[in-house]
Amino acid sequence: TDIDIRDVSVGGVCIAYPYLLTVGTPVSVEFYVKYQGKMTRLRAKCRISFNTMLAENAGAKLGLQFVTMAKEESHVLANVLHMLEDQNF
Repeated sequence: TDIDIRDVSVGGVCIAYPYLLTVGTPVSVEFYVKYQGKMTRLRAKCRISFNTMLAENAGAKLGLQFVTMAKEESHVLANVLHMLEDQNF
């Protein structure tokens, strides 16, 4: 399912999702970031850390805490976030 990422950090992501999921629910995510001139896939096992219903029929905002992510992928994410921070995004 395609989702909208609202915020991302080294600890997890905040997404907009069509449905409310229960806090503690395990989920797997896969997303792409541009790194060293190419799109790089990042995958992680997560758990729902918070949930908020949005306006009527607008779905939910979910916080996903990374539980496991490959060391190399975690390194890529940290580097991308650092580069964005340096560019004041």
